[in-house]
Amino acid sequence: MSAQPTTRTTSYAPLLPIALLLALALRLLLWSGPLHQPANDEVEYITVARDLLAGRGWVFYTHYHWLRAPLYPLWLAGSLWLAGGDLHRAALPNLLLSTATVWLNYRLALALAGRRAAGVAALLTAVLWTLVTFASLYMAETLFTFLFTAGLLCLVPTTDGQRLTTGRMRWRVGLAGVCFGLATLTRSAGMLFLPAIALWLLVQPITADQRPTTTGRRFPWSVVSGRWSSALVVLLAAVLTIAPWTVRNDLAYGRFIAVETGLSYNLWAFNEPRERSSEIFRTLENIPNPAERSDYATAKGLARLREDPAILLRKLWPDWVGLWQVKQVEDRFLQPNYYSDVPFPLFATALVLDDALYFMIALTGIAGLGLYLAHAARAQPPRRRFRTMLASPAALHSAWLLYTIVTILLTHGEGRYRHFVFPVLIPYAAWLLAGRWKGNFRASVTPLLVSVPLLALSAFVGYTVLLSYPRAWAEQNLARGWYAQRAEMAWNAGNAAQALAFDQQALDVQRTPDGWLRM
Repeated sequence: MSAQPTTRTTSYAPLLPIALLLALALRLLLWSGPLHQPANDEVEYITVARDLLAGRGWVFYTHYHWLRAPLYPLWLAGSLWLAGGDLHRAALPNLLLSTATVWLNYRLALALAGRRAAGVAALLTAVLWTLVTFASLYMAETLFTFLFTAGLLCLVPTTDGQRLTTGRMRWRVGLAGVCFGLATLTRSAGMLFLPAIALWLLVQPITADQRPTTTGRRFPWSVVSGRWSSALVVLLAAVLTIAPWTVRNDLAYGRFIAVETGLSYNLWAFNEPRERSSEIFRTLENIPNPAERSDYATAKGLARLREDPAILLRKLWPDWVGLWQVKQVEDRFLQPNYYSDVPFPLFATALVLDDALYFMIALTGIAGLGLYLAHAARAQPPRRRFRTMLASPAALHSAWLLYTIVTILLTHGEGRYRHFVFPVLIPYAAWLLAGRWKGNFRASVTPLLVSVPLLALSAFVGYTVLLSYPRAWAEQNLARGWYAQRAEMAWNAGNAAQALAFDQQALDVQRTPDGWLRM
């Protein structure tokens, strides 16, 4: 399956409970403030969840731009029901799910790289501020990250070396298919990746009990029941998980809609349409059937691309930057309203645990993927190296990374879409940061050649993040927040003159409503 790096006998298990407690504490600390103002997709999800609780079903999507994947609205509706309709307390199940993802990343890194890397992965997942913030947001990313990471965990070697192609391990392949199916019902972006998972299972090594005997009685059925049945099981489990929603759509709208229709909207709205956004919204919202709405949006988008195919080339760079850049968007901070100043401690924490840590994970995660693939091939004879690399979990994870990038480049890039790649970046970032790669490339430099494309990609991502980073925004908010914080301390100490001076300095840096109110 993979060339797993050897690990020392030193136990790093205590890092897991520490990381879990730290993760829960940080998420509860951020959640414990006043209820934040819903923004972006949160408004839609909350509305649909309340419709479901009130027994109105999916009526929202008879007048919206697209039909959304159903699982997160159902999850939020269940959370609201448990919380007695209280929106603030309805975030608590999401907090627990986000904390459980720390354990999943620990187990995934443990299977791939040993205890030291697993401990680092758990700590990275616990403190990465993007994940901490999204735990309290009414958005689908936390649920998708949990389900997709769980699916990846089901497809890595067990501690006793059991292969996924043995009959005793078939349940894990089936569970992976269920997890990937549920992840698709949360965000449909991964649906076209399901065949790639099946293909990866087809290149897994044949186990000892599956090899042909001298009489030939165990061949080829042993191989068929191994690789092929594993591939079929994961696909069948995923399809059967998705199927009830697809059948529901066919009954409700009289047309085949596998999961959602967001791609058709993206095809029109993000390919330099001649219509304004408000006109696109108004047009689509006047088409009550989501299937007909999807057909109309698809036709408009394809017509625009036929008119000017160069649009696809012009959008590559903006969508690339949109995926990796750090943006000062509304849902970056949890605020009672988005006109208020961000408190200095919160802003400074986000710069370190969100921006800087994200930058480090992006660089080391992608580079770690490349070096891990090289390590998987290092100990193999030259004729077996390529097959060994393809069978490595890192090959599947690299394929997901590249699939996500290509999909976003051809559709639409948003900074929060980085949630899609965190599950495959954090374990390899931890492997690299824990130093488990050292000394693994003594045998030959040839395997290192496979890492060159991913190392180049890592450098390009780093360049993109640095190039697009909003430095002026960060510097302005840091300076304003620092003076406002000192003013508050001076007011608390009873030093009005000094407090007014600091408040004036904060206003001089950035004139905000809160700054004038403090004066």
